[in-house]
Amino acid sequence: MSELFHTLGIDWRLLGAQVLNFAVLALLLTRFLYRPMMKMLDERREKAAVIGEQSLALAETRRAFEQEMARERASARQEADRIMEEARKKAGDARTRMLQEAEADAAAARERFRAELARERDRVFREAQHELAGLALFAAEKVLGRETNSSDTHRFVQEAVKELQGKK
Repeated sequence: MSELFHTLGIDWRLLGAQVLNFAVLALLLTRFLYRPMMKMLDERREKAAVIGEQSLALAETRRAFEQEMARERASARQEADRIMEEARKKAGDARTRMLQEAEADAAAARERFRAELARERDRVFREAQHELAGLALFAAEKVLGRETNSSDTHRFVQEAVKELQGKK
């Protein structure tokens, strides 16, 4: 074998030194490059896993928040609808109450007008009765050719009033 190595031009000492150099280089690269690099890669892998878990947790939190917001929006919509319906009902009740009050005021005004009209009619009727009684007394005095006394006047007035009330 030695001849083979010699024929191939391999020097045992040089080969041993190269093997030793390679072993030292491999040891140094492993200790100062490979291990720190692997440690750094492991740390990055762990950070990536933590970030992945955090992103999943954030996604779950976001989904829960969106669901809560949807529930809140639905609740707010229902509350707004309830408030609007209540406002419509109150407005309708107020409108009905105002219409009823207006009708009551109009009825009271009509009743006051009717009462005033009845009083005015009675006053005019009484004035007409007194005037008519005076005219009847005047006509009776002319027909009788003499002045009437208080008993005659009273009797004529009563008869005229009875006739007027009968025509009423």
